[in-house]
Amino acid sequence: MNLKQLYIPIIVISLGISFFSGCAKSIEEKQVVETDKNITIKLEGQVFPSSDHKILSPFAGKIEKVFVKDGQKVQKGEKLYSFETKDLHLQLKTLTYEIEMLKKQLQRDQHNAYNATAFDDGVVKNAQRYLKKITKLYANGYATESELIRARKEYFNAKREYASLQYTLQNTQDNKSVEKQRDLILLQQKQNELESVQDRIANAFVVSPIDGYFISNEYKAGNFVEKSAHLGSVVNIDKVIVKAGLASGLYKFVKEGDRVKINFFITPPYSVEANITRIIPIVDPKLGQMVVEITLNNNNYLLQNGMKAMVQIALDKKDQEEIKKYFIEREDQHVVEVSTQL
Repeated sequence: MNLKQLYIPIIVISLGISFFSGCAKSIEEKQVVETDKNITIKLEGQVFPSSDHKILSPFAGKIEKVFVKDGQKVQKGEKLYSFETKDLHLQLKTLTYEIEMLKKQLQRDQHNAYNATAFDDGVVKNAQRYLKKITKLYANGYATESELIRARKEYFNAKREYASLQYTLQNTQDNKSVEKQRDLILLQQKQNELESVQDRIANAFVVSPIDGYFISNEYKAGNFVEKSAHLGSVVNIDKVIVKAGLASGLYKFVKEGDRVKINFFITPPYSVEANITRIIPIVDPKLGQMVVEITLNNNNYLLQNGMKAMVQIALDKKDQEEIKKYFIEREDQHVVEVSTQL
Protein backbone atom coordinates (compact mmCIF):
# COMPACT_ATOMS: atom_id res chain seq x y z
CA MET A 1 0.00 0.00 0.00
CA ASN A 2 1.13 3.51 -0.71
CA LEU A 3 0.87 6.17 1.96
CA LYS A 4 -0.27 8.62 -0.68
CA GLN A 5 -3.27 6.47 -1.57
CA LEU A 6 -5.13 5.90 1.68
CA TYR A 7 -8.40 4.13 1.03
CA ILE A 8 -10.72 2.84 3.77
CA PRO A 9 -14.46 2.13 3.16
CA ILE A 10 -16.67 4.55 5.03
CA ILE A 11 -19.91 2.62 5.52
CA VAL A 12 -20.54 -0.89 4.35
CA ILE A 13 -24.12 -1.35 3.06
CA SER A 14 -25.39 -4.48 1.34
CA LEU A 15 -26.96 -2.44 -1.43
CA GLY A 16 -23.76 -0.50 -2.08
CA ILE A 17 -22.65 3.13 -1.65
CA SER A 18 -23.06 6.05 -4.02
CA PHE A 19 -22.45 9.78 -3.67
CA PHE A 20 -24.38 12.80 -4.80
CA SER A 21 -23.01 14.67 -7.81
CA GLY A 22 -20.58 11.79 -8.43
CA CYS A 23 -17.92 13.47 -6.27
CA ALA A 24 -14.81 11.46 -5.38
CA LYS A 25 -14.12 10.81 -1.73
CA SER A 26 -11.81 13.17 0.08
CA ILE A 27 -8.94 11.79 2.14
CA GLU A 28 -10.88 12.69 5.29
CA GLU A 29 -13.81 10.56 4.10
CA LYS A 30 -11.59 7.61 3.39
CA GLN A 31 -10.03 7.72 6.86
CA VAL A 32 -13.34 7.79 8.79
CA VAL A 33 -14.89 4.37 9.41
CA GLU A 34 -18.28 3.58 11.01
CA THR A 35 -18.92 0.07 12.34
CA ASP A 36 -21.63 -0.97 14.79
CA LYS A 37 -22.50 2.70 15.32
CA ASN A 38 -18.93 3.47 16.51
CA ILE A 39 -16.86 5.85 14.45
CA THR A 40 -13.09 5.47 14.36
CA ILE A 41 -10.25 6.88 12.32
CA LYS A 42 -8.06 4.44 10.45
CA LEU A 43 -4.75 5.48 8.93
CA GLU A 44 -2.32 3.57 6.79
CA GLY A 45 1.16 3.61 8.25
CA GLN A 46 4.68 2.41 7.68
CA VAL A 47 7.53 1.37 9.99
CA PHE A 48 10.72 3.45 10.11
CA PRO A 49 13.90 3.03 12.20
CA SER A 50 14.12 5.34 15.22
CA SER A 51 17.55 6.41 13.93
CA ASP A 52 19.01 6.08 10.45
CA HIS A 53 22.35 7.84 9.92
CA LYS A 54 24.12 7.95 6.56
CA ILE A 55 27.88 7.45 6.75
CA LEU A 56 29.65 9.85 4.37
CA SER A 57 33.28 10.04 3.36
CA PRO A 58 34.90 13.02 5.18
CA PHE A 59 37.19 13.73 2.22
CA ALA A 60 38.34 12.27 -1.09
CA GLY A 61 40.83 9.49 -0.55
CA LYS A 62 41.63 5.80 -0.52
CA ILE A 63 40.06 3.50 2.05
CA GLU A 64 42.78 1.80 4.08
CA LYS A 65 40.68 -0.57 6.19
CA VAL A 66 37.07 -1.62 6.78
CA PHE A 67 36.58 -2.57 10.44
CA VAL A 68 33.05 -4.00 10.44
CA LYS A 69 30.93 -6.28 8.28
CA ASP A 70 27.57 -5.60 6.71
CA GLY A 71 24.78 -6.15 9.25
CA GLN A 72 27.14 -6.07 12.23
CA LYS A 73 25.93 -4.44 15.45
CA VAL A 74 28.09 -1.45 16.36
CA GLN A 75 28.44 0.93 19.28
CA LYS A 76 28.54 4.71 19.15
CA GLY A 77 32.13 5.79 18.44
CA GLU A 78 33.18 2.39 17.05
CA LYS A 79 35.51 2.52 14.04
CA LEU A 80 33.91 1.74 10.68
CA TYR A 81 36.52 2.83 8.11
CA SER A 82 40.00 4.30 8.02
CA PHE A 83 41.63 6.26 5.20
CA GLU A 84 45.24 6.15 4.07
CA THR A 85 47.25 9.07 5.50
CA LYS A 86 50.81 8.40 4.28
CA ASP A 87 50.63 11.08 1.58
CA LEU A 88 48.84 13.42 3.99
CA HIS A 89 51.68 13.19 6.53
CA LEU A 90 54.18 13.92 3.75
CA GLN A 91 52.15 17.00 2.76
CA LEU A 92 52.07 18.02 6.41
CA LYS A 93 55.89 17.98 6.67
CA THR A 94 56.32 19.85 3.38
CA LEU A 95 53.81 22.56 4.26
CA THR A 96 55.23 22.99 7.76
CA TYR A 97 58.71 23.55 6.29
CA GLU A 98 57.46 25.97 3.62
CA ILE A 99 55.54 28.01 6.19
CA GLU A 100 58.61 28.21 8.44
CA MET A 101 60.76 29.44 5.51
CA LEU A 102 58.20 32.07 4.52
CA LYS A 103 58.00 33.39 8.07
CA LYS A 104 61.81 33.69 8.26
CA GLN A 105 61.88 35.52 4.91
CA LEU A 106 59.28 38.01 6.15
CA GLN A 107 61.28 38.56 9.33
CA ARG A 108 64.46 39.26 7.30
CA ASP A 109 62.60 41.67 5.04
CA GLN A 110 61.22 43.51 8.05
CA HIS A 111 64.70 43.78 9.58
CA ASN A 112 66.25 45.03 6.33
CA ALA A 113 63.47 47.56 5.85
CA TYR A 114 64.13 48.95 9.33
CA ASN A 115 67.86 49.31 8.65
CA ALA A 116 67.20 50.97 5.30
CA THR A 117 64.85 53.58 6.75
CA ALA A 118 67.47 54.34 9.38
CA PHE A 119 70.04 55.24 6.67
CA ASP A 120 72.63 57.58 8.24
CA ASP A 121 73.00 61.02 6.59
CA GLY A 122 76.04 61.74 8.77
CA VAL A 123 78.38 61.97 5.77
CA VAL A 124 76.41 64.92 4.42
CA LYS A 125 76.33 66.62 7.83
CA ASN A 126 80.06 66.17 8.33
CA ALA A 127 80.79 67.57 4.86
CA GLN A 128 78.52 70.52 5.62
CA ARG A 129 80.27 71.26 8.94
CA TYR A 130 83.68 71.03 7.28
CA LEU A 131 82.60 73.43 4.53
CA LYS A 132 81.42 75.96 7.12
CA LYS A 133 84.70 75.67 8.95
CA ILE A 134 86.84 76.13 5.82
CA THR A 135 84.69 79.03 4.66
CA LYS A 136 85.27 80.84 8.01
CA LEU A 137 88.99 80.10 7.93
CA TYR A 138 89.22 81.29 4.34
CA ALA A 139 87.45 84.54 5.28
CA ASN A 140 90.06 85.15 7.98
CA GLY A 141 92.98 84.22 5.72
CA TYR A 142 93.75 80.88 7.38
CA ALA A 143 92.65 78.61 4.45
CA THR A 144 93.51 78.64 0.77
CA GLU A 145 91.05 78.98 -2.08
CA SER A 146 91.84 75.46 -3.28
CA GLU A 147 90.90 74.12 0.20
CA LEU A 148 87.61 76.00 0.02
CA ILE A 149 86.88 74.61 -3.48
CA ARG A 150 87.70 71.09 -2.35
CA ALA A 151 85.41 71.42 0.72
CA ARG A 152 82.57 72.68 -1.46
CA LYS A 153 83.08 69.77 -3.88
CA GLU A 154 83.05 67.22 -1.05
CA TYR A 155 79.85 68.67 0.36
CA PHE A 156 77.99 68.68 -2.98
CA ASN A 157 79.24 65.14 -3.78
CA ALA A 158 77.97 63.96 -0.40
CA LYS A 159 74.55 65.52 -1.04
CA ARG A 160 74.36 63.97 -4.50
CA GLU A 161 75.37 60.55 -3.17
CA TYR A 162 72.79 60.79 -0.40
CA ALA A 163 70.03 61.73 -2.88
CA SER A 164 70.99 58.81 -5.11
CA LEU A 165 70.89 56.41 -2.16
CA GLN A 166 67.49 57.75 -1.12
CA TYR A 167 66.11 57.20 -4.62
CA THR A 168 67.48 53.67 -4.72
CA LEU A 169 66.10 53.02 -1.26
CA GLN A 170 62.61 54.17 -2.25
CA ASN A 171 62.57 51.90 -5.30
CA THR A 172 63.85 49.01 -3.20
CA GLN A 173 61.20 49.60 -0.58
CA ASP A 174 58.47 49.66 -3.26
CA ASN A 175 59.70 46.38 -4.68
CA LYS A 176 60.00 44.87 -1.21
CA SER A 177 56.45 45.96 -0.42
CA VAL A 178 55.17 44.07 -3.48
CA GLU A 179 57.25 41.03 -2.53
CA LYS A 180 56.01 41.22 1.05
CA GLN A 181 52.35 41.27 -0.03
CA ARG A 182 53.01 38.31 -2.30
CA ASP A 183 54.71 36.39 0.50
CA LEU A 184 51.90 37.20 2.94
CA ILE A 185 49.29 35.89 0.49
CA LEU A 186 51.36 32.76 -0.13
CA LEU A 187 51.79 32.26 3.63
CA GLN A 188 48.01 32.43 4.17
CA GLN A 189 47.45 29.93 1.36
CA LYS A 190 50.00 27.53 2.86
CA GLN A 191 48.46 27.87 6.32
CA ASN A 192 44.99 27.11 4.89
CA GLU A 193 46.38 24.04 3.13
CA LEU A 194 48.03 22.94 6.37
CA GLU A 195 44.75 23.24 8.30
CA SER A 196 42.97 21.22 5.60
CA VAL A 197 45.59 18.44 5.76
CA GLN A 198 45.49 18.41 9.57
CA ASP A 199 41.69 18.17 9.46
CA ARG A 200 41.81 15.23 7.05
CA ILE A 201 44.34 13.40 9.21
CA ALA A 202 42.18 14.01 12.28
CA ASN A 203 39.15 12.57 10.43
CA ALA A 204 40.94 9.63 8.85
CA PHE A 205 38.90 7.29 11.06
CA VAL A 206 35.15 7.16 10.34
CA VAL A 207 33.19 6.11 13.44
CA SER A 208 29.59 5.20 14.12
CA PRO A 209 27.49 8.17 15.29
CA ILE A 210 25.00 5.94 17.17
CA ASP A 211 24.40 2.44 18.49
CA GLY A 212 22.82 0.31 15.81
CA TYR A 213 23.42 -2.00 12.87
CA PHE A 214 25.87 -1.19 10.10
CA ILE A 215 24.53 -1.42 6.56
CA SER A 216 27.45 -1.35 4.13
CA ASN A 217 27.56 0.02 0.58
CA GLU A 218 30.19 -2.65 -0.13
CA TYR A 219 33.25 -0.40 -0.28
CA LYS A 220 36.49 -2.30 0.27
CA ALA A 221 40.04 -1.49 1.35
CA GLY A 222 41.88 0.11 -1.56
CA ASN A 223 38.78 1.72 -3.08
CA PHE A 224 39.09 5.42 -3.84
CA VAL A 225 36.05 7.47 -2.89
CA GLU A 226 35.07 11.08 -3.45
CA LYS A 227 34.27 13.49 -0.65
CA SER A 228 30.79 12.87 0.85
CA ALA A 229 30.50 9.48 -0.87
CA HIS A 230 27.81 7.34 0.81
CA LEU A 231 29.80 4.62 2.57
CA GLY A 232 26.81 3.03 4.30
CA SER A 233 24.34 3.62 7.12
CA VAL A 234 23.93 2.85 10.80
CA VAL A 235 20.34 1.98 11.64
CA ASN A 236 18.79 1.60 15.09
CA ILE A 237 15.65 -0.56 15.20
CA ASP A 238 15.70 -1.25 18.95
CA LYS A 239 12.94 1.31 18.72
CA VAL A 240 10.89 2.03 15.61
CA ILE A 241 8.55 4.80 14.56
CA VAL A 242 5.25 4.11 12.86
CA LYS A 243 4.39 7.07 10.62
CA ALA A 244 0.87 7.46 9.27
CA GLY A 245 -0.66 10.11 7.04
CA LEU A 246 -3.47 12.15 8.58
CA ALA A 247 -5.90 14.20 6.48
CA SER A 248 -5.79 17.80 7.65
CA GLY A 249 -9.57 17.86 8.15
CA LEU A 250 -9.25 15.25 10.92
CA TYR A 251 -6.50 17.05 12.82
CA LYS A 252 -8.91 18.47 15.41
CA PHE A 253 -10.01 14.94 16.41
CA VAL A 254 -6.49 13.56 17.05
CA LYS A 255 -4.14 14.57 19.86
CA GLU A 256 -0.68 13.60 21.06
CA GLY A 257 -1.02 10.95 23.75
CA ASP A 258 -4.19 9.43 22.24
CA ARG A 259 -4.35 5.65 22.57
CA VAL A 260 -4.17 3.78 19.26
CA LYS A 261 -4.21 0.18 18.08
CA ILE A 262 -1.77 -0.78 15.35
CA ASN A 263 -2.20 -3.86 13.17
CA PHE A 264 0.90 -4.89 11.24
CA PHE A 265 0.59 -6.72 7.93
CA ILE A 266 2.79 -9.71 8.69
CA THR A 267 2.33 -13.43 9.17
CA PRO A 268 1.35 -14.39 11.79
CA PRO A 269 -0.72 -11.25 12.44
CA TYR A 270 0.73 -8.88 15.02
CA SER A 271 -0.84 -5.90 16.77
CA VAL A 272 0.05 -3.55 19.62
CA GLU A 273 -1.54 -0.68 21.52
CA ALA A 274 0.41 2.50 22.12
CA ASN A 275 0.11 6.28 22.45
CA ILE A 276 0.62 8.86 19.73
CA THR A 277 4.10 10.29 20.27
CA ARG A 278 3.93 13.27 17.96
CA ILE A 279 1.71 14.93 15.38
CA ILE A 280 3.35 17.03 12.69
CA PRO A 281 0.64 19.49 11.62
CA ILE A 282 2.50 20.64 8.52
CA VAL A 283 1.49 18.72 5.41
CA ASP A 284 4.32 16.46 4.27
CA PRO A 285 4.99 17.20 0.56
CA LYS A 286 5.55 13.50 -0.19
CA LEU A 287 2.39 12.30 1.56
CA GLY A 288 0.22 15.30 0.88
CA GLN A 289 -0.97 14.90 4.49
CA MET A 290 -0.01 15.63 8.07
CA VAL A 291 2.00 12.94 9.87
CA VAL A 292 1.14 11.00 13.04
CA GLU A 293 4.09 9.28 14.74
CA ILE A 294 4.01 6.43 17.27
CA THR A 295 7.29 5.25 18.81
CA LEU A 296 7.45 1.56 19.76
CA ASN A 297 9.95 -0.69 21.51
CA ASN A 298 11.15 -3.39 19.14
CA ASN A 299 13.20 -5.67 21.37
CA ASN A 300 12.11 -8.75 19.43
CA TYR A 301 13.04 -7.08 16.08
CA LEU A 302 9.72 -8.20 14.67
CA LEU A 303 9.08 -4.78 13.16
CA GLN A 304 11.28 -3.96 10.21
CA ASN A 305 11.90 -0.88 8.09
CA GLY A 306 9.19 -0.42 5.43
CA MET A 307 6.64 -2.76 7.03
CA LYS A 308 3.02 -1.65 6.46
CA ALA A 309 0.52 -1.13 9.27
CA MET A 310 -2.99 0.10 9.99
CA VAL A 311 -3.37 2.62 12.80
CA GLN A 312 -6.81 2.73 14.41
CA ILE A 313 -7.74 5.72 16.56
CA ALA A 314 -10.82 5.45 18.75
CA LEU A 315 -12.91 8.59 19.25
CA ASP A 316 -14.84 9.67 22.31
CA LYS A 317 -18.63 10.16 22.06
CA LYS A 318 -18.36 13.91 21.61
CA ASP A 319 -16.04 13.61 18.62
CA GLN A 320 -18.13 10.79 17.18
CA GLU A 321 -21.27 12.94 17.33
CA GLU A 322 -19.48 15.84 15.68
CA ILE A 323 -18.24 13.63 12.85
CA LYS A 324 -21.74 12.10 12.46
CA LYS A 325 -23.05 15.51 11.47
CA TYR A 326 -21.24 15.09 8.18
CA PHE A 327 -22.92 11.70 7.38
CA ILE A 328 -26.52 11.90 6.05
CA GLU A 329 -28.36 8.69 5.30
CA ARG A 330 -31.41 8.76 3.00
CA GLU A 331 -33.28 5.49 3.54
CA ASP A 332 -35.60 5.91 0.54
CA GLN A 333 -32.70 5.78 -1.85
CA HIS A 334 -30.33 3.73 0.30
CA VAL A 335 -27.75 6.41 -0.37
CA VAL A 336 -25.11 7.74 1.97
CA GLU A 337 -23.89 11.29 1.34
CA VAL A 338 -20.60 12.25 2.93
CA SER A 339 -19.99 15.96 3.43
CA THR A 340 -16.52 17.27 2.63
CA GLN A 341 -16.65 20.26 4.96
CA LEU A 342 -14.20 18.82 7.55
